[in-house]
Amino acid sequence: MSVKIDFTDQIDYKKIRQQAQKVQDQYYFHMGQQILKDLNNSYVPRDTGDLIASSLIHSDFKHGKLKWRTPYARKVYYGTGINFSTDKNRGATALWDIQAQSEIGDRWTAQSQKIADKFFK
Repeated sequence: MSVKIDFTDQIDYKKIRQQAQKVQDQYYFHMGQQILKDLNNSYVPRDTGDLIASSLIHSDFKHGKLKWRTPYARKVYYGTGINFSTDKNRGATALWDIQAQSEIGDRWTAQSQKIADKFFK
């Protein structure tokens, strides 16, 4: 004898999708803010502050996209022929996200886990 019970009609998929979207939005917002703060405070080259200011204006935290938008942002990011001053940012470098990931990525991972734990208790 076998019994088949179908509970799928009792699952509110719309509610599950809404909750998942809420979690994702919160995750992107909190992690994006922290990562941008770490990058801008320690790794993004700083001269006039316009490059960093552009990231505060143009980043899309809801979708997890950090953006630096100045006419020279790409050149500075790739660092072609640039000697970075570390007077204002100790770790100023090209490819700042990669450098930061190698140095403090574990901290980001731990924070990410805390956020996930908060929502999935």
